[in-house]
Amino acid sequence: MNYLQRTILLKNWEGKSYGQIAQETGYDPKYVKDTGYRLWKQGFYPAASIL
Repeated sequence: MNYLQRTILLKNWEGKSYGQIAQETGYDPKYVKDTGYRLWKQGFYPAASIL
């Protein structure tokens, strides 16, 4: 897992949107959104499934 993937997981857990994460990290918003989508698709959000 790379820096952006870890950051998306942590910041999303804090309730941050992909747009906010992009702004905080300097990554392109579309790239952050696409990376987040791939994390969801791969099942990297196990905690979210129990909420």
